Amino acid sequence: MPLKVAFIIPARNKVKDIKRAVDAALNQTFSPMEIVISDQGSEDGTLQIIKDLVSKYEGPNKVSILECPLIRYKGMAGLNSHLNWLNDTVDADIFICSSADDYSHPDRTKRVVEGFENTQADMVLTQQYFADENHTVNAITFHPKESKWITTKECIENLVGGSSSQAWSREFFKKAGPIPYLVSPDFYLATLASARKGLYFIAEPLHTYVKHNNPDNTGLEGKMRAVNGNDVERMKLTELSCYQIGTGYLEISKKFQEWKVPEETLYTVVDHMVSQCSLWISVRNSMDMLKVQPLNTPI
Repeated sequence: MPLKVAFIIPARNKVKDIKRAVDAALNQTFSPMEIVISDQGSEDGTLQIIKDLVSKYEGPNKVSILECPLIRYKGMAGLNSHLNWLNDTVDADIFICSSADDYSHPDRTKRVVEGFENTQADMVLTQQYFADENHTVNAITFHPKESKWITTKECIENLVGGSSSQAWSREFFKKAGPIPYLVSPDFYLATLASARKGLYFIAEPLHTYVKHNNPDNTGLEGKMRAVNGNDVERMKLTELSCYQIGTGYLEISKKFQEWKVPEETLYTVVDHMVSQCSLWISVRNSMDMLKVQPLNTPI
């Protein structure tokens, strides 16, 4: 029986970037599938642009515009609540995700679905380009260099989840989700998949990640790039990043214990959690000495 495929774009206040992301989704060569563009309470005109673009679509796929009602939380917590809601709301076996400020190669869905069909993995990742805000490509996913299964140790040490485009099965998300409050979904989901039915990587650049320089960015990387040499603000963001990553390792270790993964795999996560917490303590000590207050978590 053919897999039900959904290409999802969770969006929130992305008026400058949403057109490129939606156009890329509408131009996917794979069919049949459902293209789902979901707005989470945008206040900048994002939803209207989505409606205008979809109204002109004449392709073979079903296109749905959703309005996520969970608008209380901002930042990473808001994104995670949006992804959790989409996985509960959309009827699909496979979810292929694109951020509203990134964009996919036309054959991304085709190749990813082939990856699921050939491997039955929990998640299928692809290599991606990295571009600046002018959409000039300046990097590509560093590791791995070939299509292969990714181990948990490899996933963590090479940041594979955070440097690749992501897709997952509904069955996996039911086991792994809901994504906890503040953790990075890329890091969290990929690491869990690596220890269950598997994390498969396709070494083809089928997606472009845009590195924004924006203090309002959902992820902390964009905020980091926007501090422009302000050491105090960078210290605050580093402390918050340590907290988020350490929390991610803690939540992953809980799932691993629940799933009774091999001890070696669990210890890999615990070792990195301890290292991350040590870094967190070091940064907090420096902040205390300089009388720098930590950032409030954006919610």
